[in-house]
Amino acid sequence: KEYKQISESTQLVMIEFNGQTTEVETEVANTTTFLVRTLSDNNYNLVAKIKKFDLNVNTPQGRIEMSSEKNDSTDIFSTILANIKDETFGIVMTKTGKITKITNIENLWRNAINKFDNIPLLQREQLSAQMEQSYSGDQVKGNIEFVTAIFPDKPVEVGDTWKVETKLTTGMNALATSTYTLKEITDSDILI
Repeated sequence: KEYKQISESTQLVMIEFNGQTTEVETEVANTTTFLVRTLSDNNYNLVAKIKKFDLNVNTPQGRIEMSSEKNDSTDIFSTILANIKDETFGIVMTKTGKITKITNIENLWRNAINKFDNIPLLQREQLSAQMEQSYSGDQVKGNIEFVTAIFPDKPVEVGDTWKVETKLTTGMNALATSTYTLKEITDSDILI
């Protein structure tokens, strides 16, 4: 069965350099589908596809907007995001939402960039290396896990709280600790 995940997040990073503090706000919105290929006692073997990807960065120098939905051939990054739409990569996920393995992510970026036949090969290779470094398996793993690893590792009841730690590697390493509370269970939904 295939499941769709729609996520939106905003991250505010304060960077201090030479006594100056700079704020950088990043907004990410994406839609990803996950097709369950196999299921074992502990893991789901999934095939993932990015269906939509928007990335906006607000800096003191201005706002940069990139979107897989933008149809502008002069906007290289948006075109790359458009090129990764519907490309597949593999995920192994535990039943609590932790990601244990990501496969084929490097090919995703390489294939998207190689579609630019109007850019010289050397430039495409450099761009591909930059994308693979910025969005490697570890970065993608952390980003996906940040929104999927929300489930407790033991049974809980309404009102119970649990914590989940996620390693994020996006230029710098971070450990995110999120606290979740089971608020309500209805016939059709679980509110966390």
